[in-house]
Amino acid sequence: MDVSAIVKNFKKGHRRDYDGFVGYISDPNIENSDLIQYLKGLRECISDLGKDCEYLIGALLQVNWAYKSRAVVLEYQTVLLNLISAHSYYLRSCAKMLVKIFLPTFEKSPSATTHITDAQREKDDQAFIHVHGLLQSIAKIVPLTPQVLMPVLVGCYPFVTKDCYIHACYVRNLLQIAQYMPVLRKQILSLIVEKMLELDALAPRQDIQEVEDDVDEDMNIDDEVEMFEMDSENEESTPPLSDTGQDEKPMGHKDANKLDQLMDILLQFIYSVCHPKEEFDWEAAKSLYKDLLYVFDAIILKTYLSCHVQYILFYITSFQQQLSDGFVDYLWKKVKDPNMQPIFRQSAVAYLASYVARAKYVSVSTARTILEFMVKWVNTYIKQASYSASQADVVHHGPFYSVCQAIFYIFIFRHKEFLAEEDGMKFCASLNFQTIVTCRLNPLRICLPVVVKTFSSIARQHQIAFCDTVIEHNNRSNLPLTTLKTQGRIKLSLTNALDSFFPFDPYLLARSQRHIEPLYRDYGGQPVVTTEEQISEDEDDFLPEEAPNGASLGKSPADFILYGTSPGFKPMSMM
Repeated sequence: MDVSAIVKNFKKGHRRDYDGFVGYISDPNIENSDLIQYLKGLRECISDLGKDCEYLIGALLQVNWAYKSRAVVLEYQTVLLNLISAHSYYLRSCAKMLVKIFLPTFEKSPSATTHITDAQREKDDQAFIHVHGLLQSIAKIVPLTPQVLMPVLVGCYPFVTKDCYIHACYVRNLLQIAQYMPVLRKQILSLIVEKMLELDALAPRQDIQEVEDDVDEDMNIDDEVEMFEMDSENEESTPPLSDTGQDEKPMGHKDANKLDQLMDILLQFIYSVCHPKEEFDWEAAKSLYKDLLYVFDAIILKTYLSCHVQYILFYITSFQQQLSDGFVDYLWKKVKDPNMQPIFRQSAVAYLASYVARAKYVSVSTARTILEFMVKWVNTYIKQASYSASQADVVHHGPFYSVCQAIFYIFIFRHKEFLAEEDGMKFCASLNFQTIVTCRLNPLRICLPVVVKTFSSIARQHQIAFCDTVIEHNNRSNLPLTTLKTQGRIKLSLTNALDSFFPFDPYLLARSQRHIEPLYRDYGGQPVVTTEEQISEDEDDFLPEEAPNGASLGKSPADFILYGTSPGFKPMSMM
């Protein structure tokens, strides 16, 4: 078949052979030998395949080439490279075709769980290799490839309802592109994190715990039944078939299971970039940290009550103390910035408190330093607010109460280390907690009751501060009320609750937990149980699962306190 003659006749107005050739190319059952012949014919007339041949090019882009023989793959790659080189307006269509290969298709299992065989995985992985090779070659001949490719990557990202395997394949390939197109890495990481946060929102902590507890109960029942059956049978039972292609048993919560696999992939990527050849590379780690910090600042920090995605910063900063100190420095600057909206300042201090308390690798000296800066900032705030503040008011002083709670929270988790230092008691006494807990702004009334009670118990035990009198007074007092005007109606609202969360509460995702667990500090003390907040004895963490009802972070107006004499932060040397 003379493809060149067919194309030239088509340009003269003869469509019959042209339409027939398009049909041959579109045949999904085409033989490899015939396809190679057609591709060679197209290669000889590349210059003639202008915009008037879009119908033919569209058929060419529908060919399932990546899963065919090596000879077909090589010939197809050559044709596509020549086509884009001669006609750059086909670049976007070609890029979309290539990216769609990252979304593998497979037969749906009749059961709820999809099983991907090893053979299917190998075929898909080989196809992905072919695509990446072609993308790299295209990028070399067309410098604008990254700019054209990124919108395609965004547009082709799988919907949240798609199978876990499709999500995992797509994210792996996005991260692979980020390796050989570093100019896109920040945008690719932003895209992945944004989509993972959607999954995170669909898998709240309480739902995960409920589903996984139900799964564990079902497993225990099944194990008991199986044990009974094995005891009652004399013949040897046949072992069950293994879950082919699955490294570990999936989580019971479908969205949590997707997020778990994606977190595992992303954390592995972070490790591989920072540890090429299994050796830590400071420059590579610093570069990736900056990209992830940008993503954190633009997306994660502004997402309220995410449960797991933020652990990517928790993980990368564990590689080097300079990264850890830099993250603390970054968060503290956010907290004390009077030009930033209160909601983001309170979110930053929540991250700071949870990070310093939970990360095993955050040194005692860093924890002491940030605690000193927090206390100094709080004392300055108290002096400035003493002339106008007559009672506790979370609406106008949200950042202040968040910092106070951060101080209590960090001290609860790290006080044993502080006291173990040679000057431990002197350091704790220098923090002068008594001034904070007895000030007119009354932080003990606003902060979470379990944090207040636990801090009070520890402080009293070591005679660092005495909070019982203030707590008892708060319990006897009526809750202060404020009037909020909403759509013409006057409504009474409680203002004595700090709507807060601790972003690094215990990690619940089963597969990716292996990266986090060695770095994570569980609460080692005994929480103080109050009548208002009963806590299970079997619960590892002393914090409540849900934030109490109260003023939302998003409802706090701009602070009216002047920060002209706000204490500065001595920058921690990072880079």
